[in-house]
This record gives sequence, C-alpha cells and structure tokens, in this order.
Amino acid sequence: MAELVAWIHQSQADLPVPIIAGITHYQFVTIHPFYDCNGRTARTLTTWLLYQAGYDPGKIYALEEFCAEDLEGY
Repeated sequence: MAELVAWIHQSQADLPVPIIAGITHYQFVTIHPFYDCNGRTARTLTTWLLYQAGYDPGKIYALEEFCAEDLEGY
C-alpha cells in the first residue's frame, strides 16, 4: 500500500488524474488484503482522487447508471 501511495504522488506530475485514478483502482483491488469491500473501498479511493483534483464526481457519466434506468430494455 505504501508503494501505491508513493506511486500516486509521483505520477501526478506526469499523468492525468483520471488515468491515475483508474490504475489506482485496479491496483488496489489486486493488493487489498480483504475479500469483502474491495470494490466499495476502491471506488471511494478513486472518487477521492478525482475530487481532490477538482473533478465533480456528481457530474461524471456512468454507463451502469444509464443501463440501470431501463434494465429490461438493456
């Protein structure tokens, strides 16, 4: 986890924050030591990274939300 946090801080100068957030999400779920809550914790971490960079998570389009509006049609 310490290496992941260090990578996040080092990468902010070179990569766009959405890319960092995506890679962080992937890496977190592969190294997080607990079977339960990996997804929720990873999504919280990703949202926090985006929010800290000035992205408004409430305005980010999520395809899964669009599909959930009409599950039968999907």
